[in-house]
Amino acid sequence: MTSHPSSPIPVLRENLSIGSR
Repeated sequence: MTSHPSSPIPVLRENLSIGSR
C-alpha cells in the first residue's frame, strides 16, 4: 500500500477503493 506523509487522505481513499474491489 502506498503511504504518502504529505497527503494521507488520498491514500485512505485509494485503500478504500482497493478494499472495495
